[in-house]
Amino acid sequence: MIPCFGAAAYALFRAAGETPIGVFLAALILPALIVPVHEVAHMIGYGVDPRSTSLITGIWPAHGIWYVLFDGPLRRDRVLFMLAAPVLLVSVPLGLAAVVVGGPSGWLLTYLAAMHTALCIVDVGTFVRILRQVPRCAWVHNQGWNTYWSETPPALLESEGKTVGGQEFWR
Repeated sequence: MIPCFGAAAYALFRAAGETPIGVFLAALILPALIVPVHEVAHMIGYGVDPRSTSLITGIWPAHGIWYVLFDGPLRRDRVLFMLAAPVLLVSVPLGLAAVVVGGPSGWLLTYLAAMHTALCIVDVGTFVRILRQVPRCAWVHNQGWNTYWSETPPALLESEGKTVGGQEFWR
């Protein structure tokens, strides 16, 4: 995370050398605007219809977060893609655009890419934890701050009269 913030600061410094007022204003405003884009990337990563009643988005003022979550079990690989989606769909394109654009605007895009990547630290940590701890064939279900997994398909659990998400059937 620190290298990303360092890269962001360097990029901002380079951009500000030529157009200080505009770049600094953009550096203050654009990171706030990138949050909804980040959450839309998660939404795309879930791979479900955006109108699904199981797809929930909201703002949690007490924790200062905007979130998107899917209220139901998903395959482990789908959850990993959902967690990686903001880096793949936001940070990487911003970085590539920075190379193409160049100049002060390119440095500003580099700043945004580095800052966004640094702010993805929770997603990256969760990605690594699921990658290392959850078997490839498992189903993953988030309930609040807890994440459960099971190798038994959710439909089979329900057909046996067991509730999906019950802690005794989810690890």
